[in-house]
Amino acid sequence: LALQRVGDDQYASKGDVIFELFPRDRPASIEARFPASKFADVGPGRHVSIRIAGEAESRGGRIVGSRLMDGDSLSGDLRVRIQPDEPLDGALVGRVAGVSVARMHIPWGEEGER
Repeated sequence: LALQRVGDDQYASKGDVIFELFPRDRPASIEARFPASKFADVGPGRHVSIRIAGEAESRGGRIVGSRLMDGDSLSGDLRVRIQPDEPLDGALVGRVAGVSVARMHIPWGEEGER
């Protein structure tokens, strides 16, 4: 599987990435960006909802890694890698996906005494 980063019949500069290859022995993942203000909500292990363009149903996944893109300040973006709960079809590579952090419901009384 590969993602074409430069269109057919278009010019690319020396050093530009033209194709991105994906290893066959590793399941496909999704990369998403969040504002740094969501830092507490997008930690590894957190469950997310994924909506891929052109699909009617949402699917679930878990955050497996994250990093701050602008390491000098918290005003940058967070990049998170998401492992879908079910394997993705190769035909979905390159499609836009919307990712939202699943809200956790904690029944009253399970957080401790109030």
